[in-house]
Amino acid sequence: MLDINRLINAYTNEKSTKILLQYDTIVDDFNASLKDYILLLKSSSETSSLIHAIQEIEVERVGYFIKEYIQCRYDKIRSNLYLNTNLMSAKEQTFYEKYIELIKCNGTYQENVHSENGFVGFVANKNLDAVKIDDMVVKIYKGDFFVTKYEDVAELLKENAIYLS
Repeated sequence: MLDINRLINAYTNEKSTKILLQYDTIVDDFNASLKDYILLLKSSSETSSLIHAIQEIEVERVGYFIKEYIQCRYDKIRSNLYLNTNLMSAKEQTFYEKYIELIKCNGTYQENVHSENGFVGFVANKNLDAVKIDDMVVKIYKGDFFVTKYEDVAELLKENAIYLS
C-alpha cells in the first residue's frame, strides 16, 4: 500500500541533513504507480471536471515530492564524493560512478577517505525509553526535539520512531 506520508517523510528527512540517508524504495513504488495512474487519468472521460482537476493536482503533488527527493540526493552525491554506495539506489550508483569517472578524467579527483560526523535535529514520533544520545541514556517523549550525531539515531529513523527536523 502506498503511503504519501511515508514519501513526504523520506523527502523531509533527506532534506534535513547533509548526510546521505538510505534510499527509500517508496519513491520507486510511487514513480511506477504514478506513470500508470497518469495513463489511466488521460484515458478516463467518465469523471467530472472537478474530480479530474483534483486528481491532476494530487498527481502533481506526488510528482513534486518524487522529483525533489531525487534531486536532493543527487545534490548530496555531487557535493560529497566519498559516500557509501550501499546507501544509494542502482541509478544513483551508476550516476556516482560516472561522476567520479568524469572528475578523474578532469584531474580534480583526490583519493581520500572522508568521514562525515553529521549532526541532525530530530523530533520523536512516539515515546521512547532508554535512547542513548551522546553517551547518555535518556527517555524521550513524543514531540521532543533533540540535536545529536546521526549515528546515534540512525536506527530510530529507519524504524520511523523519529523524523528529522
